[in-house]
Amino acid sequence: MSRLTDLILKLFQSEYRIAYREVTSENTLFRGGKGGKYKALKTNWRFWYADPILWEHEGKLCLFVEKYDMIENKGHIAISYYDNGEFTVPKSIIIENFHMSFPHVFRYKNYTFMVPECSGAQQIRIYIMGESIDNWSLFRTFDYDEIVDVVTYVDKKRIYFIASENNLDNLYQTKPRFFYIDDLLDFNCDLVDITDSVSSKQFSYTDRNGGALIEDNSDIIRVKQESTSRDYGKNCIFTKIVDYNENVFDEKVIGKSGVEQIKINMFPLFCRKKRTHSYAYMNDVEVVDVNVSNQKLTFLRKSNKLS
Repeated sequence: MSRLTDLILKLFQSEYRIAYREVTSENTLFRGGKGGKYKALKTNWRFWYADPILWEHEGKLCLFVEKYDMIENKGHIAISYYDNGEFTVPKSIIIENFHMSFPHVFRYKNYTFMVPECSGAQQIRIYIMGESIDNWSLFRTFDYDEIVDVVTYVDKKRIYFIASENNLDNLYQTKPRFFYIDDLLDFNCDLVDITDSVSSKQFSYTDRNGGALIEDNSDIIRVKQESTSRDYGKNCIFTKIVDYNENVFDEKVIGKSGVEQIKINMFPLFCRKKRTHSYAYMNDVEVVDVNVSNQKLTFLRKSNKLS
C-alpha cells in the first residue's frame, strides 16, 4: 500500500476529537450532573487531538493535548489557549522521534514540569518549562519499560507518581504502578518503586489513568479509563482518593461517564461517537475527548467502492 493510499484510508478511519464546555462543579460529569452541550475543537485532514490536560498559567487557562500526525503516524505535544469561550488551534511545543501523548503537568518548588506518556522511548521523561508556557526542555529521565499515562500528587516536598503498566499480552489491560521521589531537583535522588507496598492489583481493564487528578473542594478525584476486551478506552471512571502514602493507596468509585452523556454542538456529518477515555476539569471548564468513526467508510465498503 502506498503512503498516499494509507493516508487516504486514515481520513475515513476513527479518530479522537476534543470537546469542551463551561460548567460548575455540581454539574460536571464526575459529579453526575447534566450541564449543557459541548463545543468541538476543530481538526483538519492531517491532525486530530486527544488526552486533554488543563493548566492555569499567569491567569490564563491552557489546554495541553496529544496532537496526532496522520502522516508521521505518531503523536506529539501541543498547547491551546482558552480565549473568549473558545480554545485556539493547538500549537506544537514538544516533538520527539517517538510517539508522545498524555501531557500531564505539575508544579514543584516554583518550577513547572510535564511528564508526557513516552513508553515508545522506554522511559518516564520529565520536561521543564522554560521562559514561557510553550517552551519546554528535557529535564530528567527514568528507565522503565511499558509505563504509560503518569499523574502526580505533590505532598509537601515529596512527589508521588501514579502510573500504569501495559500488559504485553493484552494492550487493553494495565495494572497500577506507584513511585515517589523525595526531591526531583536533586539528581542524586531516584524514583522509589512502592508498588508492592501499596497495591496487589493485577492487570485489569479499569486501572489506566484518564486525566490529571482533580482537586474539587476537599476531594481529590482520579480519572480512570474503562476498556473492554474489544474496546480501548470506552468510558471514564471517577474515583475519590481516600488515602495515599508510601504504605497505602485507597480510592472509592464515585461515578462513571460514557459518550451517551456527551452532547456536542457542530459535530461533523457522518460521524458516530464511539468511546471517551480522557477527562479534565479546571476553573469551571470541562474537557473530554471522544473517539468517532467516520460512517462514510462503512458506506463505501458496503458499496464495494473501496478495496
